[in-house]
Amino acid sequence: MNTKIKKLLIGASLLTAFTFANAKSTESQVRCLATAIYHEANNQTLAGKQAVGHVIINRKNDKQFPKSICGVVSQPNQFSWYRKMKHRYNEETMKIAREMLYQRPKDNTNGALFFHNPSVKPTWAKRMKMTKKIGNHYFYKL
Repeated sequence: MNTKIKKLLIGASLLTAFTFANAKSTESQVRCLATAIYHEANNQTLAGKQAVGHVIINRKNDKQFPKSICGVVSQPNQFSWYRKMKHRYNEETMKIAREMLYQRPKDNTNGALFFHNPSVKPTWAKRMKMTKKIGNHYFYKL
């Protein structure tokens, strides 16, 4: 086999391995986002579920937060359910997470990085600018 063909075959093998590893990693990020949406907004409308997803994506894109969806979701002291219960997601939240990561719908939170339920009054909210109320959550940015 000539050298040119060997190089092409090696390149194709590496590309296939990279694509497979990237697809597994991407699916892991989808599951992390779907899990967060499920635990934070499962009883909300589609807009409410997307809003929670947008906050997580906005954090991923902000230099103050981890650079992956799973990193944002697992960041200590950010989501009260994370270390306290079995992580769950369903077909609906998986579909929403995929749409958010692959189709990039418009951010309905106006760039929010934080949110909370109106039943709690976090001290950090006083230092933030509220961007929206969607469903049963208030959304904020710095």
